[in-house]
Amino acid sequence: MGEYGKVKFSMRCPVCRRKITDWQTKDEDAFGDEVEFTEVNNFYSSCDSCGLWFEFDYPERKRQRKVDDYELRVSLKNMAQLDDFNSLKLTVDELIELDKKEEKC
Repeated sequence: MGEYGKVKFSMRCPVCRRKITDWQTKDEDAFGDEVEFTEVNNFYSSCDSCGLWFEFDYPERKRQRKVDDYELRVSLKNMAQLDDFNSLKLTVDELIELDKKEEKC
């Protein structure tokens, strides 16, 4: 079984709106630790409710970075969610804005 580190990050799933807080990384610098997302080049999680997989990749190390500096990949765990997934056309900034609006409610 591979080693991983926990990543401090949260966002709402754009399909089912469930808050995703259990993020991990396999970046060697974070093994066994809990780190900020800005300290790693890659982190990932899946939505327990609808099964979407989210993975953030950062191509270069920088000292200061924001979540929109990362490339986001979203994929399906099962084809049954395809209709919901086809309507997903959001940028990282839009996902964060949706999350902020949910937090205010």
